[in-house]
Amino acid sequence: MKQIIVLLSLGLFCLQAQADSPLTSTDFYRVYEEYDIVEEAIDAKGKITNDLMLYLSDAAYPVDVKMAVINALGWNFNGQNNYQRYLRFVELRAGITHKEKGFYKEIDSDEILSLAYLKAMDNYFDVAEAKKLSSRAVASSRRATQSYTFRLIDALIGAQQAMEGNWCNVYQIANSVKLNPSLRWDFPTEADDIVFDYMGLYKKDCQ
Repeated sequence: MKQIIVLLSLGLFCLQAQADSPLTSTDFYRVYEEYDIVEEAIDAKGKITNDLMLYLSDAAYPVDVKMAVINALGWNFNGQNNYQRYLRFVELRAGITHKEKGFYKEIDSDEILSLAYLKAMDNYFDVAEAKKLSSRAVASSRRATQSYTFRLIDALIGAQQAMEGNWCNVYQIANSVKLNPSLRWDFPTEADDIVFDYMGLYKKDCQ
């Protein structure tokens, strides 16, 4: 009986540890709840809708709100399929599949970042491909390269990837964005505070 209790306790501890991470513990969408589109994402219960995909692909809308939409869709321990749904949507919109040469030149920087963030949130246990996508997004245009929002989302995915190693590195990856004075500030201070209130927990591992 004691062995069963110990195993259950260890299982709960592992579940909690896995759910406590840069991607799953930075709910910055709460700053954006006044936006109808973010409320729609909250009500979607983790499943991306056509309206949400249209919003993510509309160049008229700001990238930080788009990231808040994805943040509000959240994550699921058992995984989600929002990346694949949105990828199919983008392919149809662009008239080209992601397997064809030139796909990423045909779509907008915001769409690449959205694909990266959705993929990371769909399966936060394995974000290697999502990190490649977010790095591609940052490098896809001068606007993206200079954007604090682009760099921060890329850093959160990178920090998630670093969780298996040195936790000081988890903090440093995110903090390097915050300390970069050359970036264009396109992310609300209140949302940034939510991110770094959590990321600061890893700072002690740098001492």
